Amino acid sequence: MKVVRSTAATLVFTLAAFAMVGSASCGGFSTEEAEARCDQEAEARAGGGCFTDAAYEQCVSAHEECGDDILIQESCPVSFSCGE
Repeated sequence: MKVVRSTAATLVFTLAAFAMVGSASCGGFSTEEAEARCDQEAEARAGGGCFTDAAYEQCVSAHEECGDDILIQESCPVSFSCGE
């Protein structure tokens, strides 16, 4: 019985470790990557008055949390959130 429990515990631990590694590789960008994306977005939307400082901060936050999986609300000001 001890061998079976030990093997099951090892299997559970291994699966949990793979899940953590897998989830760490997906998701958000670093702050530098997020700012680079939002700098590009701000440049593309320059002159319209809808890409405010608050929109920039929201853009960075969404990219840090979600990476490329974001939704852009084409309102004025523009808003950003995580996709589904």
